[in-house]
Amino acid sequence: MCFQCNNGECKLRETLQRPSATHNYVYAVHALEEIRAARTRLEMENGEEEIRIERYKKCIKEHRMRNESDHGRKAEPDAAEFMEAEEQWRKMRAIRKKREEEESNLRDEIEYYKKMVRQHLNAKRVTD
Repeated sequence: MCFQCNNGECKLRETLQRPSATHNYVYAVHALEEIRAARTRLEMENGEEEIRIERYKKCIKEHRMRNESDHGRKAEPDAAEFMEAEEQWRKMRAIRKKREEEESNLRDEIEYYKKMVRQHLNAKRVTD
């Protein structure tokens, strides 16, 4: 699947495979930069997600401690609060799975474009 046009049959890949087209090399370099920027964005979003997960864990822990001090015994968190935190946890796991899949696709695209750039440079060295 092509990162730029989101379909399996991409004219870009065909043209990149022709070493005589120098502008394709430039396009591949720009595509690599865009892919790296997208990967950086995904990494930042994953970091923000980790912070939210820790906040939910902390909220549940504080609630349990409050219940323990109020009742003098170990108590479970309020069921509604627990269910809400658990639902948020599930949503975040689903988001994380989707992001991991996107990251995997980005890694594949990066490797593809790196390969095409190397092939182009090697072909150019041979002709020079």
